[in-house]
Amino acid sequence: MLDERKLNILYAIIDSYITNAEPVGSRTITKKYDLGVSSATIRNEMSDLEDLGLLNKTHSSSGRVPSDKAYRMYVDSLMNVNTNESLKNTKRVEEILRSQSGEIKSILLNASKLLSAITNYTTVLQIPSLSSTRIKYFNLSYMGEKEVLLTFINDKGTVKNTVLILDQAVDSSDIYRLSEILNNILKGALVSDIPKLVEKTFDELRAYESLIDSLLPILKRELEEETEPRIRLEGITKIFEYPEYEDINKARNLLNFFENEDLIFELFSLGDNQEIDISIGSENPYEEVKNCSIITTSYFADGFIIGKIGLIGPTRMDYGNVISTLRTFHKNVDNIIKDMTKE
Repeated sequence: MLDERKLNILYAIIDSYITNAEPVGSRTITKKYDLGVSSATIRNEMSDLEDLGLLNKTHSSSGRVPSDKAYRMYVDSLMNVNTNESLKNTKRVEEILRSQSGEIKSILLNASKLLSAITNYTTVLQIPSLSSTRIKYFNLSYMGEKEVLLTFINDKGTVKNTVLILDQAVDSSDIYRLSEILNNILKGALVSDIPKLVEKTFDELRAYESLIDSLLPILKRELEEETEPRIRLEGITKIFEYPEYEDINKARNLLNFFENEDLIFELFSLGDNQEIDISIGSENPYEEVKNCSIITTSYFADGFIIGKIGLIGPTRMDYGNVISTLRTFHKNVDNIIKDMTKE
């Protein structure tokens, strides 16, 4: 446990480095922060902090930079403070998200875009599969001789509209009647169970055997796509605006990592699903992001996780602002989702 003086000096170094991205020396701390101690005392304390693994000495200057261990101490102190919502125009943010809302997926997508724009960091949106959600409404609509519009709405507010191209001509009256039967069979069923339920109730559908034979493989394929978790990145190039990624090799490695959806999915599945989860530098399992911090927040409905939004930035991230902003977004988006799932 650090004494108050060491803690104040450490936090001053972190604050200066986050702001300027330059190694911090004792003279900078003496001039910029009124800590009530001499430059010589600050140098001695910085040496002690280095011995404790909280500061690293750079090769290019006599200044120090915070270690991942220091950032962890700093972040934990911020997480334990019940900060007020400092994001400007908080109500305006919620108004924007509500005005653009349709289904939950679009709300999360818009939140991810807005969050990237406000923080100037890359955001990652992870949407779990729909396989554990239940059908509220299922409909087939005649579009043409070989075209049928599939529409279903699940209990999390997701609306699916897809035009199915059949290999045989169909009659509009058959599509209408089949849609009525299927809606009665599938209402309340798990999305993942739809193909199985259709096959199980085949006797009731026997009059439409030829149509079902044509429709079912396409329906299965469409639903299988919906059971795959999805990743969406916003502001991919924003992280390259920071001096840490002026090194072209480091930037290229990170960009290659961003292009690997499986790795991104695994990385963002590691959090413990609390309101805000932060992974700093060396705490990340992949080499490409060991110079990054990753902050995520998760959203739930009826006990199911329905989405996760994460921010990726350098370890020299403005944690105070980001944590406050993310808390505001979590509250606003959570309120919108709760209102939607009540309807």
